[in-house]
Parts: sequence; structure tokens; C-alpha cells
Amino acid sequence: MRPGGSASQRLGGIAAEAGRYMIQFAVGRRLDRDFPLSAIVEVRAQPSGEVVGSLAVSAADVTPGDFELGWLMFTLTGEETFIGQQLELTFRAVGKVYSQVLFDNVEISVQFVDVGEVSTVIYTTEGEEETEPVEPCARACPPRCVAVKCIR
Repeated sequence: MRPGGSASQRLGGIAAEAGRYMIQFAVGRRLDRDFPLSAIVEVRAQPSGEVVGSLAVSAADVTPGDFELGWLMFTLTGEETFIGQQLELTFRAVGKVYSQVLFDNVEISVQFVDVGEVSTVIYTTEGEEETEPVEPCARACPPRCVAVKCIR
């Protein structure tokens, strides 16, 4: 994909509601072309167009001639104004016109869990210490959007 271009698809059957969303994708950097200033992955609610989550990948994140995995994760509380709207995934690039980025292997997972009922307990086999439950990610992270880049 070159800057100025984009590819979008509505996520059929997935309307915005309370839950944790994860989009995994591969982003590639060619050997024979520059990488754009940014390769952008974003999710918008439609028809409002409100950005639900986004992530920008730069050349420093991708090895030339290779693909790297990336993740866009966000949590919705159910109180957002766009709840019930259709979600749309968009890939696009920003930068010099002759640069190019590749996107591949897109996977989407959604977990609809009552976050008030979830906690994490860390178990250990050393000593007799008890570990306090850790509050769920949905409470520990910002309520709207969490973007994470994980490189291999």
C-alpha cells in the first residue's frame, strides 16, 4: 500500500459493545522501496466515524525485507456514545508517494466479559506468601483505547 491509499472493511456481525478487542496483523517492509512515514491501523465506529482505536507503525518497527507482528488492543466500557454502531477496520499509509507498506494475516478477536467479575491471581510455589488479586486490565488501563506494538 502506498501513501494516499487505504483499505477498509466493516467487521460484519461485530457491533461496538462492552468488551476487549484485539486485532493482530503482520506489517511488511520491502527491500526495494522506502517505508512510509507511518503505516496506520485504525478502527472507527460507523456511521459516526469516531475513532475507537488506532496504531501507527514506523520504519524503525519493521526489519527491511521482513514482516513483523503488531497488535491493536482496546477495551470498551459500554458507556461510549458509539455503542451499537458497526465497527470498520482501516489500513492506510502516510508519507512519500513512492514508499510502500505491506499488510497481511489479519485476525480479530473479541472477548465479551463482565470486567467487574474478572481478576487475576498470581500463584507461586515458593514460600507461603499469599498474593493479592491484581485488578483487571480494563480497570488498570485507560478506559477508551490501549494501543500496543509487540515486535516478535
